[in-house]
Amino acid sequence: MPSLILTPEIMQEIDNLQSTDLEAAAAALLLLESLQDDPELLEDLCVPDNHYLYCPPFEVKRFGEAQKRGYNIYILKFLDEDGSLPSYRIFIGFNAQRSTYYALAVTNRSVAYRPGDDAFRHLLARYEQCDIPKYR
Repeated sequence: MPSLILTPEIMQEIDNLQSTDLEAAAAALLLLESLQDDPELLEDLCVPDNHYLYCPPFEVKRFGEAQKRGYNIYILKFLDEDGSLPSYRIFIGFNAQRSTYYALAVTNRSVAYRPGDDAFRHLLARYEQCDIPKYR
């Protein structure tokens, strides 16, 4: 049965986000907690798909830049309460050998995708701290 672990780092980021974008923080936390409670959805979570009919609605995409480097990371795009797309994305790592997902970071999309950015390097470091194998 798959599981989702919320790392201390992402919980701190959500706490910090509450001071600047309460709706986005609440939507991110609601999505993560909902996923933790839904093992059936976790079974296929790493299959990129649009889950906008799911409550709360979200979309899963492969993180191509990270996956090119062997990191099994996916992006969750989620909607906030009013149905708009926040400026933040959730990054999850997947350890397929253990069927375990790790919520690694919630990052503003303006910096999250650039390989030269500190946020990108921190994301890869968090992946490695969770002992998720790299794939080639």
